[in-house]
Amino acid sequence: MKLAGIDIGNDSIKVVLDGIRDPLMIPNVVAHGYDRHILQEEDSPLKALDVVVHSPRLSRNNQRYFVGLLAMENEDSVELEETDNKAVSDQSLVVALTALAYAAVASQSLSHTGYNNTEEIEYVIGTGLPVRTYSYYHQLFDGPAGRRA
Repeated sequence: MKLAGIDIGNDSIKVVLDGIRDPLMIPNVVAHGYDRHILQEEDSPLKALDVVVHSPRLSRNNQRYFVGLLAMENEDSVELEETDNKAVSDQSLVVALTALAYAAVASQSLSHTGYNNTEEIEYVIGTGLPVRTYSYYHQLFDGPAGRRA
């Protein structure tokens, strides 16, 4: 189980994992995905986030999305407006799930190589607190004395 703090902002989503020094930041931008006949050679996996998201919470479940920097290159990309509700936004959920999946894969050495491998990662997620302090408060609430929250 991994402990993560997540901050969903209008312009980006920041994820901090317990034990990892640098936060992962992904622009909060999505575009509807499609088959790309010519794949660019990106110098970073963060520039190539092309995902299919399965979540019954989404109004467009099982759809393909370009996320973050790859979405920003697309003329049909969507960014959140100041008045959008991030708590119920499909876009925020897609970017957050993508960020958590990327963070999980990037923070561990995978024993499997190749395609069609499934990795299952369980998170305890904190939101609403500064992401760097969530680890401290999580230990207070769920410490040896049991759950107090």
